[in-house]
Amino acid sequence: MATDRQTPCLYYVCAGLCKKGRKADYAHYCQHCNKYKPRARVRYRN
Repeated sequence: MATDRQTPCLYYVCAGLCKKGRKADYAHYCQHCNKYKPRARVRYRN
């Protein structure tokens, strides 16, 4: 099963704006970014 990153990234500001200078699109690109760091530790149930 794939890992979904449901918690916004620490560096994600808004659509098109990332503090790391990446193309921020949370629904697509941010799911695969290797610099992803969650804002909070939250456990999700499947």
